[in-house]
Amino acid sequence: MIDNDNKIIKVRVPGSVMLTGEHAVLRGHLAVVAAVDRYINLQLLPNDSANIHIEADGIGSWFAPLQDLRVEKPFQFVLTVLKRYQAHFKKGFDIVIQSDFSSQLGLGSSAAVTVATLLAVRRYLQLDADSKAIFIEAREVIREVQGMGSGADVAASVYGGVVAYRADPLEIKQLSSLLPLSLVYSGKKVATPIVVNQVNAWADENAELSEKIFTAIGECSAQASRAIQLKNWQLLGEIFSVQQALMRELHLSNDVLDEIIETANTIPHVFGAKISGSGLGDCVVVVGKVPDGYFPINELQERQGVEMINIGLSEQSKQVVLNETC
Repeated sequence: MIDNDNKIIKVRVPGSVMLTGEHAVLRGHLAVVAAVDRYINLQLLPNDSANIHIEADGIGSWFAPLQDLRVEKPFQFVLTVLKRYQAHFKKGFDIVIQSDFSSQLGLGSSAAVTVATLLAVRRYLQLDADSKAIFIEAREVIREVQGMGSGADVAASVYGGVVAYRADPLEIKQLSSLLPLSLVYSGKKVATPIVVNQVNAWADENAELSEKIFTAIGECSAQASRAIQLKNWQLLGEIFSVQQALMRELHLSNDVLDEIIETANTIPHVFGAKISGSGLGDCVVVVGKVPDGYFPINELQERQGVEMINIGLSEQSKQVVLNETC
């Protein structure tokens, strides 16, 4: 058996972007999600103390004795994982987290850091870390912390590439890693649980209409999956436009998002655009190439915080390296 007590465990996990299926995926419909080449990099460094220390760029630090683990913001996802394995820890360790992207961008940072922490801890404890087991447990952690979560972003971080995903019954199908996408940040993020609760309240009051909308969004995902497999970007763009209209019916757009989408659709070689994520903020995802620096298009957008996010898709799924002595 390999002794991990003096080994640095390094984990690299991609973020993600929702392509289709938002909100409908929480109701059993299909979604399509893509891993992106922005990563959470996490190191677990064993030490000889009885303490755990967490350090994250731009977020802060956290410290406590092993026996006094408690789940606190802003490390609630990391600490929820550690609490699950607390009884197995014999010595302390440091966790150092570096992110290629801000948690405000809506690129699945919570899912990525949860997957990264699980991978590091299970490797440290020499436990099995196969993809499905990591996916299932990471989804459980997200739901425990947030009270909800489809797991689509978890699937992208675990498996990489573009994934067709259904929560129940569980379906994870890798589609491709070749897809021309651009991303524009709208300047703000509204927390996913807040938006989901808002949509749920509206759906309760408009049961028949909302069910038709969620079913149509799920069909967008099924058609998007086929378009991606065929590499038919014109068709995929048209599907994006259809789902964007449906998200407007759910009151998930706003003037800033609408302007970004309308402008993007006028750019040559752009096939379609829509909100990515829960809505009322986050990013606009575009099928096609938006020229670098195209957004913001005016001073108002600049003040609102609109900006291009240079991303590509990530073929890489989760990675674990164990090769350095502390």
